[in-house]
Amino acid sequence: MEEVEARIEETAAELRDEWSCSIDDMVTGVKIEIEDYVRNELQDAQEMTSHNNPEPKEPKTELPTTDNEPDVEEDATSDVAEVEMKAWLSTKYKPGSKQPMKKPLTAPWGLAISDPDLEKLKVGFKSQSMDDKWDLLVEDPDEAGGTSVHIIRNWLQLDWYILHISPRPTSNDDGGSAKILGITWEGDRNGLQCGAEQAQKEAVMLCRGWLGCEFETLPQYSSEVFWDHSAYVKLGEPEGQAGSNGVSSTAGGADEAREEVDPRLRLHVMSLGSRYWNESQ
Repeated sequence: MEEVEARIEETAAELRDEWSCSIDDMVTGVKIEIEDYVRNELQDAQEMTSHNNPEPKEPKTELPTTDNEPDVEEDATSDVAEVEMKAWLSTKYKPGSKQPMKKPLTAPWGLAISDPDLEKLKVGFKSQSMDDKWDLLVEDPDEAGGTSVHIIRNWLQLDWYILHISPRPTSNDDGGSAKILGITWEGDRNGLQCGAEQAQKEAVMLCRGWLGCEFETLPQYSSEVFWDHSAYVKLGEPEGQAGSNGVSSTAGGADEAREEVDPRLRLHVMSLGSRYWNESQ
C-alpha cells in the first residue's frame, strides 16, 4: 500500500511539473503575441499620425529654369550696346563732327604710295584710350574714288593734318600707283606755324607709327623731327616762311601758288574750304 501511495505521489509530482512547464510556456507565448500585437498597433498608429500631421520640411532653393527663348529686353539692350560700340570704334570720318581748323594751310605733295600703304590708309585707326593720342579717320570716297585721311588729336578732337589721296589709276600712264596729292594742316597751333615740309614729315611719322605704313620712297625720320621747334615760327613774324613754297590757305592765296596745285587736289581743297566755312558759321 505504501508503494502504491508513493507511486501515486511520484506520478502526481511529475504531472505537476509537466503542467507547470506547459503553463509557463503558454504564458510566455501569450506575452510575446501580445507584445507583437501592441508593437504593430503602435506602428500603425504612428504612420497614421505622420500622414495626418506631416513634419515641416526645410524649403529647397530652386534655381530658375533656363528659357530657351531669348529675353527681348536684354537682347534689345545688347543690340544697342553693340551698335554704340561699333560707332565708337568706327574709323569713318563724319563731316561736321570735329571742330574746323583755325588756319588751314594746303600744299601739293604728289607722293606715290604702294597698294599696301593705300589699303592701310583706307582702314584708318581709332584710339581706344587716351594713350593712343591720335585718330586717323577716313572720309567716304568721292565720285572719282579719291578720299581724305584726317589725322586728329584725339583729346582735342581737332584736325591737325588731312591727307588728300587719289585712287590708283586704271592705266599705267601715271606710274600705276595711288598718290597723296596734297596735305592740309593746322596753321595756328597756339600761335605757332610750321611749313609744308615739316607737316609732311609729322604726318608720315604718324601714319608709320599708327597704321604701319612704309612709304618706301621717303627716309626714316628720328623722333626728334616730330614737333621740331626749329621748324616752327610765331605767327606774324616777318622771317617766318611757313606759308611759302606753294603753300596756300584754303580760304585764299596767291595765284602763283594755285597754279602749282594739282587740279584734283584743287577740287579737294575747294570742297574742304567750303565745308570749313559752313561749319564755322
